[in-house]
Amino acid sequence: LIDIISKIPSEMIGEIDTYDLIDLLEKKKLNQVIKLIRLKLTFKWKYRYFYIINKIKLIMFNYV
Repeated sequence: LIDIISKIPSEMIGEIDTYDLIDLLEKKKLNQVIKLIRLKLTFKWKYRYFYIINKIKLIMFNYV
């Protein structure tokens, strides 16, 4: 999964499906994958709340 996500361009990450995927991965405790996605997130005004929350979680929890 990490290999696949690392190949996805950042411009394609940041829609509502991305945030749904993050929620699913949090339930599965796949922290390395979550971190990779959060690092690649791009801001979209429409999803600003989700973007900000995920960037805060990236900083606070710094999944390793």
